[in-house]
Amino acid sequence: MSSPRQDVQSNPPSAAATRSRELAGYGFIAMTAIFFGTAPTFARLAFDGGSGALELQVIRFGVTVIASWTLVAILRMRLRYTATQFRRLALLSVFTGLSSYCYMTAVLYIPVPLATLIFFTFPIMVGLVMHVIGQERLTMRRSAAMLVAFLGLALVLGAGLADLEQRGVILAFVAGATVAASFVVSRPLSLELPALAMTSAVTTMAFSVYVGLVLATGSEQFPDQPIGWIGAIGNGVCYIVGLAGIYASISRLGAVRAAVVINLEPLVSVAAAWILLGQVLGPIQLCGALIVVIGVIMMQRREPKPEEAKPEEAKSP
Repeated sequence: MSSPRQDVQSNPPSAAATRSRELAGYGFIAMTAIFFGTAPTFARLAFDGGSGALELQVIRFGVTVIASWTLVAILRMRLRYTATQFRRLALLSVFTGLSSYCYMTAVLYIPVPLATLIFFTFPIMVGLVMHVIGQERLTMRRSAAMLVAFLGLALVLGAGLADLEQRGVILAFVAGATVAASFVVSRPLSLELPALAMTSAVTTMAFSVYVGLVLATGSEQFPDQPIGWIGAIGNGVCYIVGLAGIYASISRLGAVRAAVVINLEPLVSVAAAWILLGQVLGPIQLCGALIVVIGVIMMQRREPKPEEAKPEEAKSP
């Protein structure tokens, strides 16, 4: 008779630990939103400063590789991967490299806000894929939250559809699709490996590929102006911090909640474009920002679990 009581008494600390884990996950998401949100604007500055698309990826991933392996050395981490984990990391590096190239290159052809809007169809893709493969249940409330947040994004970004270059639209959409795939692939890995271990492996693989592509094409179109180097290096710094944050958040929140809460990122993107590129938020966009916040709050609210009612049910004979 005493063991059931001990089990019941152990539940509150477990619930508190779960809540603390979730709060940490939201903290990592906020960090990710800030750094990822400014990355497209830095990419635009890099292009304006003479950088080529492939060369931006070399600098972007190069900064990430240097930073991540420096941290590994400082923390004296021993990174060991199983064969299965290495294969998943290789697949994740493909999706990560593609999404990075497509999203950053899209701002060459279409405005940053529009590229961001198209790219941020990925939370919807993540939710649907995770529901289909049975990893996370897509409830009515989460579905509504995703729809509300995305509609808010449409207002915030206020993107006009006239006079667009189709390749920019296609690149942004492919970026969203591949990052959705990376969310799904990274979910099991994030439960087995530290965020830094994932970041180091994935970015090293992607960096090697892009260095090979630059050498093979003989392009070597690196920035020829200071603003270009500021944009390229700033883009890389944003990427390493954001990538580590997203892996850490997925392990704590799951792919679906992380994908929807990260809707805060385009708000940062629009603000950065306004500050650095002269874009201005209008009244309709401010209304859209409020709608996004409402969607995020809807997503953050925890749903009652069936197990929580079982102890009371057990009292009745």
